[in-house]
Amino acid sequence: MKHFIWSLPFLAVLASCAPGMSSSASLPLVSGQVWAVTGEAGTVRTSAQVAVKTVLNPNPGVYGSSDVLGLLSAVSGSGEPVVILNANENLLRFVWRDRDAPGGGVGYLCRVQPFDPKGTVFSGSLMVQDDVVGTCTATFR
Repeated sequence: MKHFIWSLPFLAVLASCAPGMSSSASLPLVSGQVWAVTGEAGTVRTSAQVAVKTVLNPNPGVYGSSDVLGLLSAVSGSGEPVVILNANENLLRFVWRDRDAPGGGVGYLCRVQPFDPKGTVFSGSLMVQDDVVGTCTATFR
């Protein structure tokens, strides 16, 4: 079985969190938000709450709720879920690990592309490793 950490979507997310973070904000990602993310893959349901304590801007047009270490922690299940917005690619991603899943948990990626920057409900593809396994929805308050 492949490890989620080495999947292509994960590596793209990891690259977007390169060092050199500075505080910034970009709609729809704002400090103080709480995102509710749900995913469905057949009969399997998963969910995560993503609290955006601060918005980091590692690269022009790329914003996230965490740095690289936070992203790695989210994937391993030892840290909080992460949201990353790439305004250049019109792409919104959420990364988390469902620790209640069999076998020590499953790492998920919710990929929303394209997204409407003025929207409040975002629908996308639920991924495990490199495979689309279902759908996901994210909302914020």
